[in-house]
Amino acid sequence: MDDKKELLPEDDLEYERKLRDNKKKELLEEEKAKELEEKQRKEYEKRLAQERLELLKLKNGDISESEMIKEEHEEAVKLHGVARLKNFWWHNKIIILLAAFFIIVFGYITYDTLSRTQPDMRVIMTCNNGLINRTEELADMFEEYCEDINGDGEVYVQIIEAPIAKYGTDYTATTKYQSVIQANMQTAEVIFFVSDTDILNDESGVSEAFADLTALYPDSELVTKTGLSLKGDYVQKKLKWENGFPDDMFIVMREPVATMKDTKAEMQENFESAKKIMDHLVNDFTIHYEEETK
Repeated sequence: MDDKKELLPEDDLEYERKLRDNKKKELLEEEKAKELEEKQRKEYEKRLAQERLELLKLKNGDISESEMIKEEHEEAVKLHGVARLKNFWWHNKIIILLAAFFIIVFGYITYDTLSRTQPDMRVIMTCNNGLINRTEELADMFEEYCEDINGDGEVYVQIIEAPIAKYGTDYTATTKYQSVIQANMQTAEVIFFVSDTDILNDESGVSEAFADLTALYPDSELVTKTGLSLKGDYVQKKLKWENGFPDDMFIVMREPVATMKDTKAEMQENFESAKKIMDHLVNDFTIHYEEETK
């Protein structure tokens, strides 16, 4: 042995010693690591067994809660800025889109309701003789004698179209217009009708709701029990009806009565407002008709 040492240089011997020492150190560390791993494995198995036992106790009702078994929650990730907005949009986009849709619809309805000109008066037109093609002229004629009843700064008369032919073949249209008339008859809002003899002589009973204007205007030759007759060149020019102008159209007024929706007093108030317009119509039309027939 001494001979070998003498044969090896001193540096090589030192190197071999270090190798042996490092090898022993590595083996010792591996042994410690294995012991630690084995210890951790046994502790884990022991804890797992204890947790199983706790679970059995919880299921059997032996204990109400366990300090050993606790729910583990992942810590919530806090988002900021754009990431937070994107996350909010992703989880709530359906609700946001529905809310936006209803806001737009509600806003449009509100705007349309508030911005739409409300009529000062409504007139039902039942003539089935071509007058439906001149509803704008008919509205202009009434507006000439109407006042700003609702106080919105404008005069607007709405013509409700319900042309009914006495012997009509279009059952769907007839039913529709009859429904329009009956619906308006249940309120005290509409006082004026523009009708022809087909409706006024109809046996449906609608004409029975009209007032006898001869008691109100006994001196006008245009006013009969049927109503204010729309005839003569003056009226024809107002309606811009050049050819084939019928001579059986009348303006009539409903007699104030209690309806399903309104009281007789409410309808009487509307009747008085409408009568002011009728006064102007009768006076103007009668004067011009008398001049035409002299």
